[in-house]
Amino acid sequence: MQRNYRPLREEISEIPRALTPGEQEKWLQTAARHPRWQLVYWYSLLAFDTCMGTNEIRTLQLRHVNLNGRTVTVSREGAKNKHRHRTIEIVDDRVLFALENLMRRAAELGATEPHHYLFPFKHHGSKTAFPGRPMTESGLKKPWQEVREASCLKSFRMYDTRHTAITRLAEAGVSLQLIMKRAGHISPQMTDHYTHLSAGFEIAEMKRARNIYTEQLRHGASRGHAYGGSLMQQPFFVPANPPAPQTMVAFSPEDLRALADAIERQRSAAHPVAV
Repeated sequence: MQRNYRPLREEISEIPRALTPGEQEKWLQTAARHPRWQLVYWYSLLAFDTCMGTNEIRTLQLRHVNLNGRTVTVSREGAKNKHRHRTIEIVDDRVLFALENLMRRAAELGATEPHHYLFPFKHHGSKTAFPGRPMTESGLKKPWQEVREASCLKSFRMYDTRHTAITRLAEAGVSLQLIMKRAGHISPQMTDHYTHLSAGFEIAEMKRARNIYTEQLRHGASRGHAYGGSLMQQPFFVPANPPAPQTMVAFSPEDLRALADAIERQRSAAHPVAV
């Protein structure tokens, strides 16, 4: 028995690690602290917002960045596959700030032509850059490691920025269709993962909306508006102290029908029809 024994192969998940919102902000705050880490800071801002992969960012050329139009284009040459070729809208002003600084840095390193790279190749410790060649995967290795140590996020890799960015969108309830428009092609396993995150967010939001709705009913009943008093003076479904606008929710058709039925019962009780 022991002679034929073979340990089961451990399944390795293809899902990379995503930072939590708090960890993401901690990473950015740490990278922004030291001038030596500025490139990591700008890179991270760009990656967290655009959902671009490491190679897609490394191979960005100046012609792919449109500051006035606030777009970045992932070319077919830089994309992992043909389904990752896309144009990404830049909404966050911090990302525009990062791109402006990256363009300025590239110009200082001699990148002035449209085909030159936003992250030019440069030997460590050398002032000479080669704008016609993209930065290698190890180009940010040393400062990235320093930020990992300083932020206590020692396992966070450059490859994890894309997963973190897409996770933020899924957690915010963004549809998979819009996520794929911004991030490009996603593997079936990751599609299932992000769909699960998005569905979990929707469930949580529905529960939150239901709790607010229930609290509104309870508050109205305690003030005598739900089953007593004058409905015309103050409808029971509007609390005396309404929540802030950002917490107001849109009721579903079922909720509205329930409200209408309750109002009709109240009116019938107040004005019975003589037979």
